[in-house]
Amino acid sequence: TADEGFDWLRKAADLGHPRATFDQTSRDLRDRPAELAAAMVKFSARPDPAGLNALHWLASAHEKGDRGLPKDAEKAADYRARAQALSDKLYPPRAGK
Repeated sequence: TADEGFDWLRKAADLGHPRATFDQTSRDLRDRPAELAAAMVKFSARPDPAGLNALHWLASAHEKGDRGLPKDAEKAADYRARAQALSDKLYPPRAGK
């Protein structure tokens, strides 16, 4: 069930799984845009998948002027570049690919 799925998500977040922590925080703060944006900024400093997701989240929000953040093409481009750099670090291309 959905409730059971969210229970497992919370358990994984409590154990520190980066993606689960990101997803749980996004869910918990979905109705509080200022707190959610502040959490995304904190996540964006992490060198893990949660940080990568936050960078994409921030880039998208600034591209659209969405989720309580102002539309800002320069910030969006900066977040996209940072996301690409972190993605390359986390998921380097395999030899021969």
